[in-house]
Amino acid sequence: MHKKETYVLFFDESGKSKIVDIGNHFLLCGLVINKDLHMALSSYMISLKNKSGISVSKNIHDFDLFENEKINGKRIKISKIDTFFERLLRLVEGSDFECFVLLIDKKPYIKKMEKASRRKNVSLGAIGKYLKRNQAHDFLYEILAKKLFLRFGNFLYAEDSVGEIVAESRRWDDHATLSA
Repeated sequence: MHKKETYVLFFDESGKSKIVDIGNHFLLCGLVINKDLHMALSSYMISLKNKSGISVSKNIHDFDLFENEKINGKRIKISKIDTFFERLLRLVEGSDFECFVLLIDKKPYIKKMEKASRRKNVSLGAIGKYLKRNQAHDFLYEILAKKLFLRFGNFLYAEDSVGEIVAESRRWDDHATLSA
């Protein structure tokens, strides 16, 4: 019997997941990578952060690199970002990974809520509060998370492998992640 490969699914969202939040779309992305390769890349990433002058104790988010956000009161210098990306590109160019991108359009769901609010003669906010009270306001997140997990399961089945799932904790969305 051969040793099964282990793959890790990392996932994160973009946009507002709750139906009542502003924005028309919600996106959930998953990155699948071999666990052994992940460990090697993680070690290299620590070295890369050190060489680029970026704290190894902090996760790097896109807003740290592209938007006017602050890290510990200081913005990352453009020259450090350029150096970091040049080195990061060399790292990921030869790496083998699978990527899943799932998008949901919130507009049809919002239209159904608007129709229900008119039919029941209540405000859209009241419908949103009802969903929250019944722990249903995260249903878009749950839909995409379930779909992502199924895709990961199909990938593992096709590869005759086992897997792990890693999600960055956002505290307020943990319930939606775990319930999916």
